[in-house]
Amino acid sequence: MFLVLGILQFSLVLWVKTTLIDAAGAGAHAVAVVGAPESAAETTVRGALASTIGERYVTGVSVSRIPVASVSNKFSSSEVEVVEVKIEAPIPILGLFGAGSLSSVGHAMVEVGP
Repeated sequence: MFLVLGILQFSLVLWVKTTLIDAAGAGAHAVAVVGAPESAAETTVRGALASTIGERYVTGVSVSRIPVASVSNKFSSSEVEVVEVKIEAPIPILGLFGAGSLSSVGHAMVEVGP
């Protein structure tokens, strides 16, 4: 019985981790759109988790922009940036109740407007 419950709990941890990765990616894509504010990441993350884990399960959402490279040609040059959204949530130990910290990261390339 304990083996079956352990396997179920481990499966729940993997499902939560996968769901958080998906939500982090969705938040990064929401911020990467031209003119989108960084607050769109938290709104998108919590909206993506509302129907699965619950929007209050996440304890923190942070957004940062990372310069990756500089691209230039004979007409112009520009910087290439990536948006990184990091989500912090508890590790589910017993059901969805947990302790510790589980972090997931999503990335998206920033769009450049005309």
